[in-house]
Amino acid sequence: MCTLDDRSAFTSSIRKVTVEQTGPVRAVVKIEGVHKAETGAREWLPFTVRLYFYAGLEQVRLVHTIVFDGDDQKDFIRGLGVAFSVPMREQIHNRHVRFSGEGDGLWAEPIEPASGRPLVLPGSRGNAYPDQLAGKRIPNKEAFDQRGQKLLADWAVWDAFKLVQPTADGFTIQKRTNPQSCWLNAIAGKRASGLVFIGDVSGGLAVGVKNFWQSYPASLEVQRASTEAADLSVWLWSPDAAAMDLRHYDTRAHGLDSSYEDVQPGFSTRTAWRDRAR
Repeated sequence: MCTLDDRSAFTSSIRKVTVEQTGPVRAVVKIEGVHKAETGAREWLPFTVRLYFYAGLEQVRLVHTIVFDGDDQKDFIRGLGVAFSVPMREQIHNRHVRFSGEGDGLWAEPIEPASGRPLVLPGSRGNAYPDQLAGKRIPNKEAFDQRGQKLLADWAVWDAFKLVQPTADGFTIQKRTNPQSCWLNAIAGKRASGLVFIGDVSGGLAVGVKNFWQSYPASLEVQRASTEAADLSVWLWSPDAAAMDLRHYDTRAHGLDSSYEDVQPGFSTRTAWRDRAR
């Protein structure tokens, strides 16, 4: 998926799928296509996605490559990424989001934290929140008494989360309840390692981006976490950052003798590649 600075949007149009390699240890699937305008007929920004499958492993490696074939004077990419739809099977309070931070740091939160007034587990006097925060299954709403059900009905449900790394030296994690409400700052740090998880106590999807903070501006975003299928967006160029500008830094050449640069046609033509593995 791709958006431009003028807010025009493009989605992938797959043209060819090829099994490049099949064997007892590894299989490789190559997907080729272009980005097609959601409104209008324009097609551009050809891409190649390779999926690597390994025997005995659940993880799938994905390598995403694009070629910039647009006009560098007017095609300013505002966002470029890959989108996933993640089925959600459990009740709201048993759904969770995770972001990796610096080093081994992990930011984790249920989308409906059972914090504030204690939510007493059925059949005991124990507080449900420590188990919920640890990712353990909490009984369904119907198993709680009237007070517990009221608490679950009253607590805020956080529907969207995002980690944004706009520079090499800082990232933020924000969350919000709905598109009509503000984003709230949850935490901040320096260099995120680039992993996101959205799911529930029955499972979910985790995506890790190689060289995440080094390839800023990048972001990881979860939307619609309270619905039947959450949207997970892995932004290789974050829409929260300034648009990608591929124009030359000046309107005139400065010469090889003085500046060691050559801007003659064919030597300074912008062709941008982004090649990322996850």
